[in-house]
Amino acid sequence: MRLSGILGHVLDVTGADVLYDRPFTPESLAADFVVGAGDWRVEDGWLVGRRFAEAGGFAFTRSLFPGDLLVRFTAALVPPCDHDLNFCFRSEGWDAAADDAGRAYIGGLSAWYAGKSGIERYPGDGVQGMTSLLRIEPGVPVRVETGIVGDRLFLFVDGRLVLDLRDPDPLRDPGCGRVGLGVYFSEARFRDLAILRPRVLREDARYTGPDRVERTEREEDGHG
Repeated sequence: MRLSGILGHVLDVTGADVLYDRPFTPESLAADFVVGAGDWRVEDGWLVGRRFAEAGGFAFTRSLFPGDLLVRFTAALVPPCDHDLNFCFRSEGWDAAADDAGRAYIGGLSAWYAGKSGIERYPGDGVQGMTSLLRIEPGVPVRVETGIVGDRLFLFVDGRLVLDLRDPDPLRDPGCGRVGLGVYFSEARFRDLAILRPRVLREDARYTGPDRVERTEREEDGHG
């Protein structure tokens, strides 16, 4: 399996290193995750998160996952909730004093009070990319593939590239490596979480005619 469309890159998922791939159970939730805020439980193989307040809620991995990263999972909003199915990576976890997420790349589907989907570098007014062209339906599961390679952030939903975004100064602090699943005044369920380090191919392209593009691929070294 390959993910393409990220500017200058192709991700070989079949050849990826598997960093985490464990079903959700009460035991794996307790052993592998830290709840930052919200009510989190496992039901029939789904990790269900809920926080009905004007605030976020996240379950974070205990382990850190630096470097190039592909986070893959299936998720759905729990009706009647119709907004904020959230996630994060390169996260430092929960800031208990502020009752808020710490530094991270935070993504969301049907979020930001306007049904937008995208990724932002949090907190602050820096890198942020969103689209109104995707809004998910409550109760309908979607497959999410998101992460970072080098300085490029990406988001695929059901195999379609939703966002390709560049951060010229990526978040690389040693303490920022957790992956999280989240909600914001909402309830959502998640399953089939896998954290991968993809094989990254560099894609070069050139026009060879008014209606033709020639593409070539080559191996690319990993990034920090």
